[in-house]
Amino acid sequence: MKKKILIAAAVLASASILAQDAPKEEVKNPFKFSGQAYAYGALYKTAVKDQSSSYGAYRFRPYFSYLTDNVEATVKLEIDQVLGGSKNNSKYSVDITDGKVSGNGQQADVGNDEKAIEVKSAFLKFKVPTIAGLTVKGGVDEYKTVGGFTCGTEVGHGLINYKADMFDLSLIMAKVWEPNTLDTKDDDTTEKNDVTFYGADATLKLNDDIKIRPALYLIQAEKNQNPADSKVAFVGKTAMIPSMGANMKLGDISVDFAGAYGKCAKDENGIKYSGYALDLASAYKVSSEMLIGGFFTLLSGDDGSSATEKKAFSNFMLKADGWGRMYLLENMQLFSNFQDPSLTDIRGKSNGYMLAGAFVSYKISEIEVKVQGAWGRLNKVESGAKKDLGVELDGQLSYEVEKNAKLVFECAYLATGKAFGEDGAINKDYKNQKALYSALGMSYKW
Repeated sequence: MKKKILIAAAVLASASILAQDAPKEEVKNPFKFSGQAYAYGALYKTAVKDQSSSYGAYRFRPYFSYLTDNVEATVKLEIDQVLGGSKNNSKYSVDITDGKVSGNGQQADVGNDEKAIEVKSAFLKFKVPTIAGLTVKGGVDEYKTVGGFTCGTEVGHGLINYKADMFDLSLIMAKVWEPNTLDTKDDDTTEKNDVTFYGADATLKLNDDIKIRPALYLIQAEKNQNPADSKVAFVGKTAMIPSMGANMKLGDISVDFAGAYGKCAKDENGIKYSGYALDLASAYKVSSEMLIGGFFTLLSGDDGSSATEKKAFSNFMLKADGWGRMYLLENMQLFSNFQDPSLTDIRGKSNGYMLAGAFVSYKISEIEVKVQGAWGRLNKVESGAKKDLGVELDGQLSYEVEKNAKLVFECAYLATGKAFGEDGAINKDYKNQKALYSALGMSYKW
């Protein structure tokens, strides 16, 4: 009997030890916090003679997500402020025209009790459990068309996506202009005055080294929409924008291509629209530290000579944002939240443009150096105007304090061509000067 009691005690003790050592199931935290931020000081000389700017600013973007197996709910906020108070402070986000903070601007004054928070993105995304690879999404978030030419930024939309091993298809419907949600029949101030964007966008993986992205986009502009408000030129017609993207890797060489062609039949104002955009870039990985490459960008333009036909691809842009390379000519600095893009940015100009350039980057340990340069010209101008945009050189030097946290110095110089100023098509009411930009700041992503 004593022996049986000892055996039973040993079994119970063993069971107790095993129970204590059994790993506890880890509870996954459904909340995710991420984001990005930067702070900097900047100096500018614009392309307009005797015009310059100097200021300090910051941007903070906190992202909050709630994630389950089949659901994602995300909101992305944005805070932008110039350092120092201004009599123009108001409840609206900042607006800069001709290098001046005008009418509104939530600047960081002493005490900084301004309401400067914006909603950058907010959406729900569901996985459909009964169909593997199918997701449904609705809200406001970034959507980038092929090359970013038509849309490269946030837009309110609904999206259905199906993803398989070698295939990815998205169907999107986005509201570009919705001046009122209540329509009255036969009232031309409320009825048929919307602008809606549609897209069918596929990515096909031909093999491990080649991907292509065919897409078809539509912009439907109803007959009572006002182009001055919506910024969409055509009225009462639907524009078609077939597009194609491609990415190829051949050993240490990579090639990226994006092209789009827009066309709209004669609209309510008797105007036909067409235009094209393309971008080609190649890169060669010299070593694990060094990358070199070149690029070419071409957008169609219009010289304004025809009242019934417009050929600028800018008519098919929902917003000239989210694409490009050059710091000044394409407004693509790292620290760019308060520069007035009208000063040198050519992306949305009806003239169109051509850029040809090259770049090199070198990284060793925590230090990275990037240099790029390009020559540009406008594509079309009115009779007698000059096309030459000049030559731009950009540089960036960064030191990585830890992963994704960098101290950054960047600069740009534009040897301004005659397309700027009295003889050209840009800022022709002013004399021009060489444009300069420099900024020193810190950047972090988490």
